[in-house]
Amino acid sequence: MEEAEKIEFLGDAVLSFALTSELFEKFGTEPVGVLASAKAALASKAFLARKAREIGLHSLFSAPEIIGERDDLLADFLEILLGILYLDQGFPATKKWILRLYQNDFIPALLGKFRDVKGLLQEILYYEFRKFPVYRTVKKVDAFNSSVYLGRIRLGTGKGKIKKTAEIQAARSALLHTSDWYRKLMLRASR
Repeated sequence: MEEAEKIEFLGDAVLSFALTSELFEKFGTEPVGVLASAKAALASKAFLARKAREIGLHSLFSAPEIIGERDDLLADFLEILLGILYLDQGFPATKKWILRLYQNDFIPALLGKFRDVKGLLQEILYYEFRKFPVYRTVKKVDAFNSSVYLGRIRLGTGKGKIKKTAEIQAARSALLHTSDWYRKLMLRASR
């Protein structure tokens, strides 16, 4: 298991360098913050899992329906695959494979299309109220239920098979229902 973790670590580094160098080479005139945000989105666990599903990585396992629902596992497996590819083929071949996999994703990432909803909610709340959201997540029999709060006001709820998915759904719910809670928070802030 430790060897797999080392290869995953290597794959993560190779992916990060391939994405960073491509963003710098093709979009080097963009501000550093835009490039960093795009790279973070493209290298996120959720995005890696999406890419793993696109190439059918989950279907290689004996329980593809279980693996296919676990973003964390899919992302780790893709990073391991990249580490193995790097060890076998070297960086140029691995970068070429990564760029082919990501060929349609750089422009949307630069435009913020793949932003992390939890991060976006946190930025909005901190900008408006100088406070960070708090997630309260409870494990039920078959899923996690999560609620996101700012102070005592519940902003959104979510459900998922893993805790992270439930929290992401809660953040998405909060962003979709902004008008429901924004007025309440503004009234409290004005007191």
